[in-house]
Amino acid sequence: MPNNFNIAQFATTSLSEKYHFFDKEVVAFVENSNDKEILQVLKSIITDINENPDIRKKAVECLTNCTFLKRIKTRQTITILIDDWNNSNINTKTIFLEVQRLKDLFYFYSPNSEDTEEIENVYLESTNSRFSDISSEAFLKLGLIYFQKSLLGNQKDRLEYLLKSNSFFTKGHLQTENQIDTLIYKQIVEITINLFNRNLQTVDLTLDHLSQDLLKKELFSIKHGKQYHAKNYYISLYNSLNSLIKILKEDPNLWLNVREKLSELHNEYSLIENEKLKSRLDESVLTSIFARTLEKNFIEPYLATQFHSQLQRLDTRLKELASDSKEYEFIEKVKELASNITDKKKTLVMI
Repeated sequence: MPNNFNIAQFATTSLSEKYHFFDKEVVAFVENSNDKEILQVLKSIITDINENPDIRKKAVECLTNCTFLKRIKTRQTITILIDDWNNSNINTKTIFLEVQRLKDLFYFYSPNSEDTEEIENVYLESTNSRFSDISSEAFLKLGLIYFQKSLLGNQKDRLEYLLKSNSFFTKGHLQTENQIDTLIYKQIVEITINLFNRNLQTVDLTLDHLSQDLLKKELFSIKHGKQYHAKNYYISLYNSLNSLIKILKEDPNLWLNVREKLSELHNEYSLIENEKLKSRLDESVLTSIFARTLEKNFIEPYLATQFHSQLQRLDTRLKELASDSKEYEFIEKVKELASNITDKKKTLVMI
């Protein structure tokens, strides 16, 4: 960018200089400007319908990054992406800009926020778009919203939210043929629904399909030279489900080698516990919530009911382990759950 470039005259600057600004100079601009100036500049670019759509998209991405950096308040960003946004004249040249808006808006969705309904309405309205890329993105985000509601909601509403989430994912998948993301989420929700309905017979097949689609997702990303940024997130959800299903299929009464089986059980439990520690941005926050939901609704009730008659075996294994080991801590938890089953069995979810 030329040294005499004036950010205040951005609208009349050549397109090449605008690209140069966002590609090379935007970091320095953010570092050397106050919060108010950053907001004013990005807002003026984003809301200018005569501006190049790709430049506006870059400004939206910058706005989101500045919000994460606490240079712009979340409410200010939501206002720009909703109240100040003009989508009355979307055409084939601006579809990608609208999709970016829907993607970035989701970063600021929280079930307990005062903006929840406002953001959700944006997605509901966008499902009626005549452009499938926009409507499919809206259905995807609505599916995620209700998936999150199901994980955070009470037992009474959980299944209803899961079914609604699955409905949105189904509609989103029908919008575009290659919407692998939506299909992956749909399968995750279907497995979760079957688990809540105590239907383990169909889970293995769906889990196998999920594994195949995760591979397709990775191969597609490699083929098109894209970074598979969501890989760890998807794999985390898959691993949590896979470990849970392995745990639920175990019958301690049939174990011949208790030592080996308890170690295997601990390993599967540890995989789910590891996902509870994750708290990154965007959808990956769901990984932690999802793992906690699986533990509370399936794993703990399973451990309590299956090991109620195995307390002596648990005590024997505890004597063999170091008291500061992770497996010792796990078996102590199993023993506590199993010992308390008499008091809790009226409220436990039976698997």
